[in-house]
Amino acid sequence: MLINLESAFQSSPCLVSFNFYNIESLTAILNAAKKSEKPVIAAFGEGYLSHMPLKLTAGLAGIFDRIYDMPFVLHLDHARSKEVVFQAITLGFSSVMYDGSHLPFEQNIQNTKEIVNYAKKYGVTVEGELGCMNPEDGTGPRIQSDYYTNPGQAALFAAKTGVDALAVSVGNAHGVYSGQPHIDFDRILEIRGAAHLPLVLHGCSGIPFDDIRKAVRCGIRKINVNTDMAVEAAKSVKTFLDTQGETARMDKAMEYAQAAMERVAEKYLNCF
Repeated sequence: MLINLESAFQSSPCLVSFNFYNIESLTAILNAAKKSEKPVIAAFGEGYLSHMPLKLTAGLAGIFDRIYDMPFVLHLDHARSKEVVFQAITLGFSSVMYDGSHLPFEQNIQNTKEIVNYAKKYGVTVEGELGCMNPEDGTGPRIQSDYYTNPGQAALFAAKTGVDALAVSVGNAHGVYSGQPHIDFDRILEIRGAAHLPLVLHGCSGIPFDDIRKAVRCGIRKINVNTDMAVEAAKSVKTFLDTQGETARMDKAMEYAQAAMERVAEKYLNCF
């Protein structure tokens, strides 16, 4: 059964969201959740529309829902297009993220509120974002603390939009960290106290598990993992290709990739 964030939060102190973009990645996520007996979020990013159209993604998730017979969240990740968000909602996604963090504050509020009002008609939860982060593909420089999420703005954003969760910038970054991540735990506490919302930490690949657990104690209720899965899958395929040489087959290579993604997913699901 597909569930939304509100329902999933009731069964776990912190949810883990993994990105998927094909059958193997979705299989890896759900296999890991089944084995760990933990709720999970399968997130399809707007940036993956070149891999699969939304209609196919929603249909695939519906089939997997019947096969696995377990609750999970089908989430749209980092969508900047309102039209894509509306389409995902009508196609059956149980949760969506609208990323208006690049917009002026008032415009972000206006767009996010519009999406929340629409999503409520379908029982779909909405994650918003406030504060600057580098692009989802991991490019660009690390964001300086001047551009982290402001607790006062977070309170106003939460009150005016009615979002169900808020993604924050507190020293986290997309992609591979060039050095040791430095998470501003005090800021997480301030934002939680001001906004009274479940908070979301993107870019958790590479953050030490002790720091992730501390962030959860400070108010993070959802963590996003993508880079670790993608990198480990690619490494496993490279090892397979190096071993097999010219006799390597794509179907076997994808089996290696799926197994690697499943191992990573299990590791994060069991870190709490």
